[in-house]
Parts: sequence; structure tokens; C-alpha cells
Amino acid sequence: MPSEVEIYNQALLILGANILISPGDEGDHATLCRNFYPWARDAVLRGYQWQCALYRMELAPDVSPPLFEYAYKYLLPVSPYCLRVIRVNPSTAEWIVEGRYLYSNSGAIKILFVRRIEDPGLFDSLCAEAIATRLAARIAYPITGSATKATELFQLYASIVQEARGIDRVERSDLDHESTDLTDVRR
Repeated sequence: MPSEVEIYNQALLILGANILISPGDEGDHATLCRNFYPWARDAVLRGYQWQCALYRMELAPDVSPPLFEYAYKYLLPVSPYCLRVIRVNPSTAEWIVEGRYLYSNSGAIKILFVRRIEDPGLFDSLCAEAIATRLAARIAYPITGSATKATELFQLYASIVQEARGIDRVERSDLDHESTDLTDVRR
């Protein structure tokens, strides 16, 4: 799978710009890629429950209880870093994420979450393509001067995520994904 520089280069190629030779390359394009990549990567991972980024963990209650409303609070994982909670077990538990904490009335919590992946070799191909495209959209205006190009690339990014959703529906046995008009009709 790709390295960070290969993802940078895919973004630059989408924009018709010269590619980088090494991670330490100097110049405006390299600086833009290095600065915007972590933001694009985390936004892509947080924006969709990529199968390659899912992780499961049991949380321990925090030593200081919440002030009100919930009986327990749990610090969200920092290693691996939790970008988004997808599901909580027990499934009957009411919960909410506020800042870096998950609050619940359940004294035992396991979570399925999207983790930050810093090793691009762990991305599946669509995830890597989505990151490269979102990175290209973020750096499009500084490189090309075209706001239209940036908008087009965000639309392309959305279509890549849509393709990943379709593939993920095939690779899972449960049907707790977002409903579509067709699945609503079948119910």
C-alpha cells in the first residue's frame, strides 16, 4: 500500500503538478502536502467508517464521575486515537460523546470506533484514494488558483466514499448501515 509521499504525489498528479521525490523535498507543493495531509487524512477517516480503520476496545470508567445526567464517563482511547465512536456495547446503553469523553449510565462499555491511522500502508485502496483526492481538493486553490477545481475534487471525493459504502454493504452480514429509499421500501 502507499506511503505518505505516494499519497502526496497522487494529489499533485490530480492537480497536474510536479510530484515529489522524497518526503524531505522543499518547495511550496511539498509544504502544502505536509501541512494539509494530517487534516485531510483525519477528516476522511472520521467522515466514514472505513473497515481498515475500525477498532474495538473495552473502556474503563474514569475515576471522577460526571456532574449530572450520566452515571459514568469514559476517556476515549488515545492509543489508538479515537476519531469517531460508531457503536457501543451493550447496544441498549444510552451514550453521548462530549469532547474526549463518552458518557453513559452503563458501568461496562465496549466500543467500536474509527481510529487514526498514521501508517498509510494500513489504508485500503479506496481509503488511500479518498485521502489523496481530499488532499488535492484542499491544496487545489493554492496550486491552481481555481476554486472550481477544488469544488470538483470535493465532489470526486464524495463519489469515492459512496463507492466504498457500496462495497462495505457487501462485506458485512448486518444491515445497520444508512438506509436508502430501496431498503426503506422493503421494510
